Amino acid sequence: MTRLVIVLAVYLLMACAAGAETHSSPSPGIGITRDQAIELAFQNSGDPDATVRLAESGPLNRYLTVLGEPPDRAVWAVVLDGTFPKECPAPGPCPDTPSKLVILDLFGRFVTSESPSPR
Repeated sequence: MTRLVIVLAVYLLMACAAGAETHSSPSPGIGITRDQAIELAFQNSGDPDATVRLAESGPLNRYLTVLGEPPDRAVWAVVLDGTFPKECPAPGPCPDTPSKLVILDLFGRFVTSESPSPR
């Protein structure tokens, strides 16, 4: 009996530890993980030496307003600190900026980015 209780306790601890994983997707079983969102943001960043300041999921309007996109669309927002070319409409060179926000949908597709990051 004692052995059965110990086995069950170990099993429950392992199940709880698996459920407490911090790198899960915003909806379990749906979309990419936080680590995958970070990896994809780096691929879109242009600075391989950047550092991650923020990587979280939430509604798009928490991070940016994007014309033509539903404000409550679930997205991954990754803010990177580093050296990024400024996105500017003016002709000619623009100064680099120290941060970049990369927005991805839950499946890892690029939605938009902004440099410098508004967050």
